[in-house]
Amino acid sequence: MEMGETASFPVDSEDAVKTLFILLSSRLGYRILSVGVKGFDYVLVDGNGNVFNAEAEYYASEFVKHKHPVEECGLLICWIDDWPDCPIKKLTLSELVTCFEGLTAEELEKFNEALKLQLKVVEKIHRLIRDVEARLLNFNQNLVLQNPPEQTIQNLDALPLKETFTWRDKSLRRDVLRLEVDIPKGELTITGTFYPETCQDKGRNEKLLKLKPSKLTLKNVKDGSEEPVEDAGKAFEELSKKGVVLETSWKTKLKNLADVKPSDAVKALVEKLKLAFSAVT
Repeated sequence: MEMGETASFPVDSEDAVKTLFILLSSRLGYRILSVGVKGFDYVLVDGNGNVFNAEAEYYASEFVKHKHPVEECGLLICWIDDWPDCPIKKLTLSELVTCFEGLTAEELEKFNEALKLQLKVVEKIHRLIRDVEARLLNFNQNLVLQNPPEQTIQNLDALPLKETFTWRDKSLRRDVLRLEVDIPKGELTITGTFYPETCQDKGRNEKLLKLKPSKLTLKNVKDGSEEPVEDAGKAFEELSKKGVVLETSWKTKLKNLADVKPSDAVKALVEKLKLAFSAVT
């Protein structure tokens, strides 16, 4: 039997096999008389008028694990036939149906063009980060970027669409700033880390809150566990505990850096990072 049908959904489970069989049953020469009767998935009738029980499994061998009586089953419907000596007549749907919907030359061409565009955007963002790195060093010589990006990407297999860049304060010997770039979401997230020894400065705390962070998170230094905090006052109280730091995050849209003078884009991002740094140190 050769059908050449294409499934419009992934066939990756027993339920998917059942759905597919119901859709194709009449074209396969079967009529469903009942469903879920006498412990079997179907009671079917074929083109010759024969009535019999049928069971659907993703793997044929699952029939044995489910302990169905072999002698009472007239047809085993499956996607993967991994039971070569099965005494039951089998209908292997993967031999008749494909989940592959086909490719067009136009799709492949557009994909390659999109890949080239992604590469171009990522390389431009890397150059932006390099410029930001230089200006932050001019602002404070202790701010060192821990993971400088490549300006030219050599390996397209590892094209990064989501990256995190971390600045460490050499004098504090701690990571103080983090910049997350998420190209698919079109988001930039700046995170400053607020340490317990600086939480006693009420003026600094007030300054931090005036910057209206989009997210406050208490982070356990030992195990990395995180707890979102809604109440800023509670956050500063918790910060006095040993082994906990407060991460303050600000989100902005990546498109805010688009269609502006390159120098303005660099300046805007540097100013946001400076504000975050000044608030938490």
